[in-house]
Amino acid sequence: MGIRVKILDIPTTLTDFPPEQAWVLEMINAILIEVLGAIAENERNKIRARQREGIAAAKKKNVRFGRPPKSLPDNWQQIMADVRCGNKKPVEAIRELGISRSYFYKLYSDN
Repeated sequence: MGIRVKILDIPTTLTDFPPEQAWVLEMINAILIEVLGAIAENERNKIRARQREGIAAAKKKNVRFGRPPKSLPDNWQQIMADVRCGNKKPVEAIRELGISRSYFYKLYSDN
């Protein structure tokens, strides 16, 4: 179709070549894009390495990541005793505790 893209940040794309030498322009641009891609990948690897180092240093200082843990409801032990004995169904316990179903089963499996 004869369309040519000129990228302002890449000066070699702004150069005009005669049509018979268009292959030179394509070759130069391909090489340049490969080099820029390699530089970007290398920079990203450096960032990831620094991030890993920072996380390791924070873990050595006992820094906790993520959300702070929720505390157990006040009546948790009594209700769980009722559920384990069969006096109360889990659905009733969830309503009584006022917590979500997934949080209930997480606590149930942990304790």
